[in-house]
Amino acid sequence: MAKDGRPSNLPLLYNPLLNCIFNNPNHSRAPYKQIIHELASRHTDYTIIVPPSCLLHNSYDPDSLKSSSKIALHDLSYHNEEFIRSHIVKTGGNSHAFLAPVAKVQSAIYNTICGKQILVKNGMIFTGKGFRRSLRARITDIGYFDSFCDYFPSGSKFMLIYIDNSLYGSSDHPEPALEAAPKLQKTTIRRPDQVPTESITFERLLRNFPLLSKSVSDPFYQLFHHNNYQFRVLRTNTHKKLSVIKSEFNNMLEEAYQIISNSVKSDSPDGEQTNNLLHQILRSYPELDLNKLVHEYVEINLYDKLWAQLIFQFSANDQLVDPDATKIFTAEKYDELSCLSLNQLDIPVDEPWLLNDLLLRVYNAIIELSKLADATILESSSKLKILSNTISILTENSKSSLMIDADTLIGLLIMVVVHSKIDFIEAHLYYIKNFKYGTISDDGYLSFIISSFDAVFFHLSHPDDPQYADMKESSQRNFEFWSLIRSHKVDETTALLEETDKVYGDDLPHSHFLKARNINGESALMLAIRSRNYDIFLLLLNQNSNWFSIEDILFDRNTTTSQNLLMMSLMEETTDITKVLIQILGTCTLEEQIAYINSTDYSGRSVGHYLFHDYKLINEVGHLVNWELKDYNSYTPLFNICRCYDHYAYYDLIKTAFSAVPSPKFNFNKHTDKYGNSILHILLKGIDQIGLLDADHNINVNCTNSKGFTPLTVYVKYGRIENLTGLLQDKKLEFLFEDKKNFFNIFDYVAFSSRKQGDNDRGFSEEISSLIYSHYFKHFIPSKCTTVAFNAKFDTTKKDWIVYFHGSQNIILGLDSIKQSHHSFKLKHPHNLIPDVEKVWLNFPANGSVAPIFAKFRMNRLLENLNTFLVCLSLHPNFDSAPHETLGLGVTANSSALDQMKEAIGRQESQAKITPYQLAEVETFLSLSKENLSGTLATTIKFNKLMTVMNTKMGDLHTTREESLYSAQKLCEMGQPFKTNKHTPDYGYRTMFQYFIWIELTLIEIIRNVNKVLGRIADWRQCHDRLVSLAGELRKYEDKRHELETEEHSNASWFGNIIENKRTRYKKLVLLHSEETKKLGLLSSEIKSSHEEIAAEMSHYLMFRSKLIPFAIKQFTRVATTGLNRNGLHSLQ
Repeated sequence: MAKDGRPSNLPLLYNPLLNCIFNNPNHSRAPYKQIIHELASRHTDYTIIVPPSCLLHNSYDPDSLKSSSKIALHDLSYHNEEFIRSHIVKTGGNSHAFLAPVAKVQSAIYNTICGKQILVKNGMIFTGKGFRRSLRARITDIGYFDSFCDYFPSGSKFMLIYIDNSLYGSSDHPEPALEAAPKLQKTTIRRPDQVPTESITFERLLRNFPLLSKSVSDPFYQLFHHNNYQFRVLRTNTHKKLSVIKSEFNNMLEEAYQIISNSVKSDSPDGEQTNNLLHQILRSYPELDLNKLVHEYVEINLYDKLWAQLIFQFSANDQLVDPDATKIFTAEKYDELSCLSLNQLDIPVDEPWLLNDLLLRVYNAIIELSKLADATILESSSKLKILSNTISILTENSKSSLMIDADTLIGLLIMVVVHSKIDFIEAHLYYIKNFKYGTISDDGYLSFIISSFDAVFFHLSHPDDPQYADMKESSQRNFEFWSLIRSHKVDETTALLEETDKVYGDDLPHSHFLKARNINGESALMLAIRSRNYDIFLLLLNQNSNWFSIEDILFDRNTTTSQNLLMMSLMEETTDITKVLIQILGTCTLEEQIAYINSTDYSGRSVGHYLFHDYKLINEVGHLVNWELKDYNSYTPLFNICRCYDHYAYYDLIKTAFSAVPSPKFNFNKHTDKYGNSILHILLKGIDQIGLLDADHNINVNCTNSKGFTPLTVYVKYGRIENLTGLLQDKKLEFLFEDKKNFFNIFDYVAFSSRKQGDNDRGFSEEISSLIYSHYFKHFIPSKCTTVAFNAKFDTTKKDWIVYFHGSQNIILGLDSIKQSHHSFKLKHPHNLIPDVEKVWLNFPANGSVAPIFAKFRMNRLLENLNTFLVCLSLHPNFDSAPHETLGLGVTANSSALDQMKEAIGRQESQAKITPYQLAEVETFLSLSKENLSGTLATTIKFNKLMTVMNTKMGDLHTTREESLYSAQKLCEMGQPFKTNKHTPDYGYRTMFQYFIWIELTLIEIIRNVNKVLGRIADWRQCHDRLVSLAGELRKYEDKRHELETEEHSNASWFGNIIENKRTRYKKLVLLHSEETKKLGLLSSEIKSSHEEIAAEMSHYLMFRSKLIPFAIKQFTRVATTGLNRNGLHSLQ
């Protein structure tokens, strides 16, 4: 033994708590004795809470951190009875036991075996009464643990709940992360001194400080009241100068300041308290400007009246009173300049990539400036912020080195103002200038912003100015030219281009309408593509090859969507134009071609994402496409192509796409979207045609998306029969996979699909069901077993599971009726090697309760156990018919060889005789058989233990490897190490164990029957000895019979009484002899029939074992091979 008391000679489990419970050589000593006894007596009533292994090994009890000696959690796991008991919960006696398998709210309160309470709710465990602190731990997984120790019943399974922490906490978990939700809310309340200064308004002060509100609310109410005659000018719609409106606002502002001054005077009510309050606020927020707050408060309350006055004045062009109220930007002016292009504003930028940058800035600035028209913008500061943001968008761009000078900025602002088309934009600018708090001239940057807009207004306010006339003419020419393209007028366009060629030749001006681009950045070439006009597109390119350079074509894109010409051509499905663009692209270098094809638009998509519009183009440009480039939905080009479900040639589309992807470089994991869907999930059909499941692709066919769906469940859910057929043939498929959230398996989705299908789709549903069930019967069930259980539901009224069987007969049975039939069969055939009900249903007792989160998981294991039961029955020679029929669940069973033998014995004498010699032979046979069977049983028990331990240790190895990899990665990143805590998967040994345990149980059953017969033989010998003794005594009486008859006529005396007593004794001996003879006959008959039955059952056992072991090894190989394929090791096959 090691110094810490742990065993040094046993294969330790990696998790200390599980090792202490299931692998403890000191289980019969304190502090483990009582715990082990409670678990062994009713193991199905308890659930073990399992903390992470690495946490138990590396962390300390948080309560001991401040003491001189820290206590490791793994020491508590081995030596502290309270710690062990705190992690064992009694779930069997809870009333929540058999709720619906998948409840919407899964919550229940349970007691540990030491009296503490926990709350299990929505995937979390909260500690409650009895624990030292309120903690919460996330449930990471659930599962069963197969016991392999001698002190628990053979074949017993213990329910486990895996969590991410211990219920005592741990040293490496910060306390706030484990606090209960209510305590977290208390610690996150923001203190007053944490409120940002810029978020404080005067209205907020009034709400938060009742004293201030009491002092000033009434005066302010009177000030802003519509019956306030003093400021009636703001409420009357008459033509007046703008300065009058401004003056009235200033007067009202002075009144507001006076209200504040009056509220703090000593002679006013609460004046001193109000004064102290304001000083306290200013001390708390030294940067707070109270005058600004009051100004904004007045502005907000008067905004509707002020803005209505400004709109009324700027609308009165015919009766204009104030020249400052002139409306410059009328609807007519916006229409005149609606097609103005950036290249026609004397901006000194010729490079197409820089023009794209400027056009994008203009577009974003238009969006920002358009916010002025938002009715929720009520303050001058907010309006000024919009103007400031507009200038910033135009002048600042961290991704570009282009510098914007003052002249260029004016040109850009003209484009922004003209195309934003804001009504009464002059009133907005006047409002900012005259109603803003403070003076703009004191801030140089704000002055620059306002002066820039003033300059734009000045340039556009003189219709007779030559510069304005040029802009107007350019806009009109653009409009006419673009209209020709949109209306498909080829002849007029041809004439216009020929005339242009005659006038300018090769030297086309930069400001010409041929090079104009609309506000979305679309050129004439782009408009021709959008109009699907191949002739005009060809005219533009061929009229004069010097008009559009290769750079102009490569960088020609819609700046709002960032889509280039080839993308747009693919989207519009203009095949002829696409061919021309591909020819042009072919003249570029390879680097330029790759850069162009893989440049992305606003959604992160490249040309590859649009190739499904013209899939034949994939053969020409597929080698240039970055097939792993993801858009903002995490779709790669290949993924996007596979999602084109309504494509007219879907087979050819995906086949061409996959042939273009370099096979050696194909990485299946790169092609997943943000929801975890893989190529297999979204593929509609053609899984065989494209060879996606070929071994060289190394594809994980069992990957799950964010909803826990595997490709198999998706194909069943959406009726993709072709893909389903191909996937079922793949050796890497985990057919019985269960999702970790609801524990649904493929049979559940088949049932869901059947219920959702209408009458028109019922044929599809039946075909899918047939494929799934046929695959299961072919690979998981021996041929003789024709009916198995696939689904079940819990009947709350009957408190019983209703099981649905499928196969040669579709029947519905209650689990209790199955157990009763099993029990009746054993009563009828007491020497049959089929184990008793208690052994078969050891882990699924009647009315057994579990935690709600275990309900569906337990139901799956129950069906698994039931199907194993039916499989084993089908391999038994006694069962010539289907197992469910032999058990009396269907038609009557066929008579077996054993039944015929019993009938032959019944036709013999009712009390067969057996000699001691024959009995010795029977006893010798049974004793030797028992000895051989006991040896086989011991070997089988050891083998079963090894399988259980092997599966557990492989899980430990996988966990340790994962922890090492993640810890190394996190160590490099200086972060917290990753802690995994999952249920040990089946590496094949668990599957083989569920069949080999039947060999163990049948051996136990046969040995038990042998012991019964050996006991009958012992009884036979005792009965025979008594019968011999009685016969001796009777023989003595027979020899003295003549003496008794002579003495009968002698003198009646006391001696006569003795003779009478001897006669009575003789009669009793005769009666006893008769009874013992009858008993011996019955024992002889029973021994002889039992011997024959057991001999037959031993023969049946050998036949049963010869069938079961190969089948079990086959299932083990299937699961183990699937595991190797799952881990990318299929090349080892």
